[in-house]
Amino acid sequence: MNLILDEMKQQTQLLTKIMVLLNKICESIPGVLPEESNLLTVSQVAKKIKKSPLTVRRYIKNKALKAIKPKGNKQNHYLIEKNSLEQFLRSNKHVNQY
Repeated sequence: MNLILDEMKQQTQLLTKIMVLLNKICESIPGVLPEESNLLTVSQVAKKIKKSPLTVRRYIKNKALKAIKPKGNKQNHYLIEKNSLEQFLRSNKHVNQY
């Protein structure tokens, strides 16, 4: 049983790493991520609110903006759900809206 759980955990970590890499690739190619996607990259959020990616990461670090940091991610790659961005913008009217 433990062997199966360990294998599932390893597969989950591998899939998470693949997802992070795919998002990084998609982020570098304009128009690749579909508009209906519920997840946004830091760069996408930065463009939408007319701030730098560094500022968006600062919002995340200060817990002003909720973000997902995939497990196994040793770098600062985050994904932001659209509803989290909308909630952030409602709470922070001074931030430029898209």
